[in-house]
Amino acid sequence: MNPFYLLIKFRNYILNRSKKKFPYKSIGIGGISMGGSGKTPLAIEVIKFLRGKNLSCALLTRGYKRKDKKLKIVLENQRVTPYEIGDEPFLIYKKFNIPIGLYKDRLKSAKEILKKRKVSIFVLDDSMQIKKYYFDLNIFVLSEREIFEREKFFPEGISRDLKKEIFSGDVIIINTKMEKKKKYKIKFLERRKIPYFFANYKFMGFKNIKGEKILPDKRDYVLLVTGIADPLSLKRFIEKRFMLKEHLKFFDHHFYKEKDIKRLLLLKEKLKCDYIITTEKDIVRMETFYDFFLYPEVEMEIEEGFYKMLSYFIEQIDSR
Repeated sequence: MNPFYLLIKFRNYILNRSKKKFPYKSIGIGGISMGGSGKTPLAIEVIKFLRGKNLSCALLTRGYKRKDKKLKIVLENQRVTPYEIGDEPFLIYKKFNIPIGLYKDRLKSAKEILKKRKVSIFVLDDSMQIKKYYFDLNIFVLSEREIFEREKFFPEGISRDLKKEIFSGDVIIINTKMEKKKKYKIKFLERRKIPYFFANYKFMGFKNIKGEKILPDKRDYVLLVTGIADPLSLKRFIEKRFMLKEHLKFFDHHFYKEKDIKRLLLLKEKLKCDYIITTEKDIVRMETFYDFFLYPEVEMEIEEGFYKMLSYFIEQIDSR
């Protein structure tokens, strides 16, 4: 048995006994793995829904891989970089221009935001790892692989929590990613009477590093570059649409240095590729202005029942 399993089981046993309610209206978004399940796209979808209901919201996150670990509050219309706040918070900030609290102590960052802004509801990233609190609504997202396979801890895999922790969720999202829409029964969730909904990524088209829409040809040769936890679904998607020459993989959250960009340019020339395709999360970590760097613009598309449930949740907390 992997020793990490026993350590995490013991940690959860101790910490879960002392959990208390987060004192502000909150939605937690989490998962059992280090990355690749779709927590950021889900957070984007939830924030978009809340703003559509005219609710003022703020994001609370640790800001993984940012340049320092100190408490940092980002308010609207500030000039920030992915290096200062982390790639995933940067993506959300770029899309919504909402307050973001960056710190391991989410309550402290929430209090700092409330000194300066009125917030209707906080959205907390990576909430499964916040063992100190429970939230008004806990949404956990898992990939299909995570639903059907046992958890795999380092060095076997990228799990960082026990699969049974999903039973503490109020709702589960099963992310089929770039695959076609699916729907089937998941008996172990139904036995626990935990609602679950299927999601996938809706492809919106390709954009270049300048944000311009591009229409590449199916006969184009491409180099795929990823620095994400689970690029398999994207690789399959690209293989169906282009002539994929090579797939270059970096670690998740990798910040591309000048030598990395030079390496990509040399490889593109060597392979005679028309484009370098990456992800939106990767491209914000690339300091380059070549317009042949493309990324697929995607949105998470979730079953309609999920949005009805969110609406009901908002009505309930508004009545408190």
